[in-house]
Amino acid sequence: RNVIHGQWDVALRDLDFVLALDADGDGNVTWGELRARQADIARYVYPTLRASSTRGACTIAPTAQKVVDHADGAYAVLLFDIACAGDANAVELDYKLFFAIDPSHRGIVVMRNAAGVASALLAPDHASVRVMLDKGN
Repeated sequence: RNVIHGQWDVALRDLDFVLALDADGDGNVTWGELRARQADIARYVYPTLRASSTRGACTIAPTAQKVVDHADGAYAVLLFDIACAGDANAVELDYKLFFAIDPSHRGIVVMRNAAGVASALLAPDHASVRVMLDKGN
């Protein structure tokens, strides 16, 4: 099986809106508050991401969670592996996180394997995308 390593950054403000991560209500989601809810975050986000290759459905397995600051705020970094049968340097992603409650939401997923690195920007009108991983990217 071919494994692709993925990174998915999700804005903490979006996760807080749906999961109420700010336990003390001070307007700031701390690492402790986030760490305490990692399982809830995984249960909420991973069913909204599907991956497949030309050989069929791939499995997505969460591996870790971190936090990173971007220009517009703090993000949960969701690290995961996508396992596909055979050579899966092309993966179809189907993404639905937050689209039902926020049509302006965008998702960014970065994937890596031995063949290279690729990223995808997903939006309600572009929720499925074929990502090619090759050394030319």
